[in-house]
Amino acid sequence: MSAFLGHIHYWLYRKIQLLVERENLILEKTSKVVDDLAEELHSISVDTYGEPINPSIPLENIIDHGNIHGWLANQINIASVREAAFIKDMLDTNSGDEAVHVVTAILDAFAVQGQACG
Repeated sequence: MSAFLGHIHYWLYRKIQLLVERENLILEKTSKVVDDLAEELHSISVDTYGEPINPSIPLENIIDHGNIHGWLANQINIASVREAAFIKDMLDTNSGDEAVHVVTAILDAFAVQGQACG
């Protein structure tokens, strides 16, 4: 158990921030393709798995200092599963040309974030 925040904790928090930012980017890009359906499906994943953290809040202001490792592991899991559920729902509810556009929007979100990260 860590009593203080070290480099690894900030690295893991950055992973959480990137997941949340990519989820928001996927929502933004798919909303341009399927309008309100993207918002609706994202709301379902948020209701099921919890609100995304605000990635602009510094780690030391948001983490449970009494359970540093547990909090980080839980947040990584929540963010990963929420994003995956949203993507799965987007793919399951669209077909034909619309599905192709949804997949393209999702892949574009991954590419944009990948470029931004280097």
